[in-house]
Amino acid sequence: MFRLAFAVCLSAVACAGIAAPIYDSSLELSPLNQVFATGTNTVSDCYDVPGSGRTCGRVELTPALMTMSGWAATGGGMTATVDMRGVITFTDLIFTNLSDPTDNGFISVSANLVADWISGGPTNERMIVQAKINGGLNEFSDSFTTPGVRNVLTSNATVQLSTPVTFGYIGDFRLRDSVSGAENGSASLGLADVGVFNLPTGYTLNSVDAGIVNNNLAAIPAPGMLTLLAVALFGMRWRRSRSV
Repeated sequence: MFRLAFAVCLSAVACAGIAAPIYDSSLELSPLNQVFATGTNTVSDCYDVPGSGRTCGRVELTPALMTMSGWAATGGGMTATVDMRGVITFTDLIFTNLSDPTDNGFISVSANLVADWISGGPTNERMIVQAKINGGLNEFSDSFTTPGVRNVLTSNATVQLSTPVTFGYIGDFRLRDSVSGAENGSASLGLADVGVFNLPTGYTLNSVDAGIVNNNLAAIPAPGMLTLLAVALFGMRWRRSRSV
């Protein structure tokens, strides 16, 4: 899943306040079943088994997309496992009645997620997708055991209009090597670009944290895009000042 992102701010500092989702990422490498790394929006680590092989994993979270990739390889009769987990939570979803913005009643909604799982070895993997609305009052879970792209529709939840709603989605991705060879793969999970939530006619959704405008994803600056834009703008200004 690829999104073309456009930077609309003039500096990274100015854009820093645009989105403030809550991130939680973790990475567990075995055969020793130890958590080797935990982080906020990015975590990456490797584990070497002397004489056997190397096991690595990486989790990276952005407002509307999480990516997980890993490599599991051991020998000597041992099995290597990489468990990767990402959690992205937004606390400012506002559902609105377009005909009456002051309406604070309730409606039923569901979210649209897109899961993309690419396997580079034997399919000894599994992917679990979860979502929580209203701080866990409405929970959804689904799991897959084969690679591919899937549109994931969460279960319905009742939300209050004109009131901040919490929504979080969780991706769990596991790689495990086998007798037939090393296991490698990657997975991503994110919000649908268009129609992030299924809403009744006449209602919309906005979220600064998630970058949602009128229930669609707005352009989100890609990593490094803000720096490149700032350099370009500075260069244009310098050339203009030189020509005056």
